[in-house]
Amino acid sequence: MRTCRLERGFWSPAFWLVVAGCVFSVSVVFALSRPGLDLLHVKNFLGLWEGIDPLDGSPVRLSLSDIDDDGVLEHTLQEDFYTFCFNLGPTYSRGRGVVIGTATVASKDVLDVETELICIDDNNVSAPQGVAPNQYILRSRGRVLVLPAFGDAPGIVLHHVAR
Repeated sequence: MRTCRLERGFWSPAFWLVVAGCVFSVSVVFALSRPGLDLLHVKNFLGLWEGIDPLDGSPVRLSLSDIDDDGVLEHTLQEDFYTFCFNLGPTYSRGRGVVIGTATVASKDVLDVETELICIDDNNVSAPQGVAPNQYILRSRGRVLVLPAFGDAPGIVLHHVAR
């Protein structure tokens, strides 16, 4: 009885070499796509970042930390004055607020953030403004973090001041 080509190929050393190569390739791609490997780049973003809001001249401070060592960064951004909050009306005359949220590393120089601006009125009552996704870009050999433009406002450049 004659053996079919598939059976001969199945027993061929070349066939098994190809199968082993495919399994290895798939395992490497899987390993490189695991979120755990992004933990290697978390340290690039950790620390205190400072800059100036070009829209209104207020100082901007961003704290990025990984309290739980899980690769999900805690994000707290504070400015002395938020034009957006000020524009909510006379009860927001001081333009106070804070941006809180979380961030994950998308690559060695890109941070995916999900944040919420919380405006604080003159009576210290918080008014959440909704959650928004964004990306921050690391530049200048890891010393500068660029926050994207928001509406008509220009982007904000922050400098790494402390780890």
